[in-house]
Amino acid sequence: KEILTDASVNGDVNEVEELLSLPLDPDVAGVIGPPLMRASEYGRSRTVAKLLEADPQLDLRGGREGWTALTHAAWRERVEIIKLLLQARAQ
Repeated sequence: KEILTDASVNGDVNEVEELLSLPLDPDVAGVIGPPLMRASEYGRSRTVAKLLEADPQLDLRGGREGWTALTHAAWRERVEIIKLLLQARAQ
């Protein structure tokens, strides 16, 4: 359950791609939240792009703040990720 989130946080695009080919639900949330949210927070733009190919739910909320991936990216000023998420129609 944590393996996709861990790979996303670490920015391991190859592992993310491999895991998503299993197939693995791109929205599977571990203790620290869904992969897209965490990759967005940690500034992993290549990983975010790969996760977006798997058609995740863009507006899942998580963490104690109840933020979305877009909120995390904005809070951390991750401009490239904000652009990717907005192009994918995140709100």
